Amino acid sequence: MPLSEEDENLLENTLNSVSLTNSTGYSQVDQIIQGVIGIFERIFPDRICSYYLVGSYANGTAISTSDLDIHPLFKGGYSKKERSKARQIGWLCDLMTPIELGISPKDDRQPVGYNGIFKLIGRLVYGEEVRDTFPIPSVDEYIRNCMNVINQKDIRDREVLIYPLDFPDPEGEFFGYDQREVYSLNGAQYPKGTKDLIALLYQIIIPIVAIETHSYVLGKSEAFQLYRNHINDAWADFLTDIWETCRTQWEYCIPEEAHAKQKLRSICEKALELENHYLLIYRDFWLKKLNDTSSLPQALFRFTDVIYPDDEVLNALKAFEHSNERWMHIANDTIERIECCRQDVTLCSEAKRE
Repeated sequence: MPLSEEDENLLENTLNSVSLTNSTGYSQVDQIIQGVIGIFERIFPDRICSYYLVGSYANGTAISTSDLDIHPLFKGGYSKKERSKARQIGWLCDLMTPIELGISPKDDRQPVGYNGIFKLIGRLVYGEEVRDTFPIPSVDEYIRNCMNVINQKDIRDREVLIYPLDFPDPEGEFFGYDQREVYSLNGAQYPKGTKDLIALLYQIIIPIVAIETHSYVLGKSEAFQLYRNHINDAWADFLTDIWETCRTQWEYCIPEEAHAKQKLRSICEKALELENHYLLIYRDFWLKKLNDTSSLPQALFRFTDVIYPDDEVLNALKAFEHSNERWMHIANDTIERIECCRQDVTLCSEAKRE
C-alpha cells in the first residue's frame, strides 16, 4: 500500500543513519530496509547485533511482488516482552510499506527456522556478521526437518489432514489456492494471488530434491530447477510450467484474460493430485524412519499430522510398540490419537450422509 506523508517523513528521518552492508539492487527496497533498521535501532538500542535478509531479495531472484523478509538478531537472545514488541513493530512497519514485509526476530546464538539452514541462506544487510558460529544440521537431519505438511495444514486451516485431501475450497474459482493477497512495489494491491500455491509446491519438492541430491535446497528458484534436472519425472513439466507461468509471467497475480484464468484453474486442479502424491511419499518416508533411532521422535510425531484410510501406519506402529519398550508409551499415544481422529472422520462422514 502507498506510504502516507507522515509515514514517508518517519522513514526519511531514519534513512541517513543506516548504511547497508549489502544492497538488494532495488533502491526503493533498500530504503525500506534502512527505515525498518532505523526504527528497530531506536526502539531497541544496543540490543540487536545484526539484520539479515532471506528469500528472493537475499539471493537476487526477486520480482516486483516478492516478499521482503528481514530478521533482526538479538544479542544473547530476547525476552518474551522484547519478542512481542518486535513483532508489533514489524506489523506496523508492514503497514507502512508497499510490499509484503515479514520481520521475524531471532536469537543470535542459534536462529531457528528455515529447516536449520539460516546460516546458508541469510544475507547480512546491517551489523555484525555472526553466522560463523551458527550450526548447520546434517543433510539427513535437514531432510527430516523438510518432510512436513505445514503448508497443507495452513492453507486448509486444519490441525490434522485426512488423506486423500480435498481442495482447500472446492467451490472456489481456483479451488482455494488463491487466498493470499499480493502487493507490488508500485503500490498496487491484488485481493488474490498464487503465493500460497507456489509456497505449497515449494514445500513439497524440497525434501524430494534433497533426498535425490543429498544436499540442501537454498531457494524456490533453485528447488524448481533442481527438480527438473535431477528428478525429471511425470511432474517435472507441470512444476516448470507453474514456476514460469504463475511466478515469472504473472508474478503471483491472477491473470485477467479468460484463457489464462482457465489455465490457472487447470493448474490448481492438478495441484491437488500432486499434494496427495506427496502425502504417500511422506507416509513411506516416516514408516522407514521407524527403524532409525535418530528419527524416532520426529517419526512418531509426524504420524499424527495425516490420517490415512488404510491400516498400514497403524499396523507398523503396533508392531513397533510391541518390539520397542523404550518408545512403547509414545507409540501407544500416537496410535490412540490416530484411532481417535479416524473415529471422528467416520462420525463426520456418517453425519453428512444423513
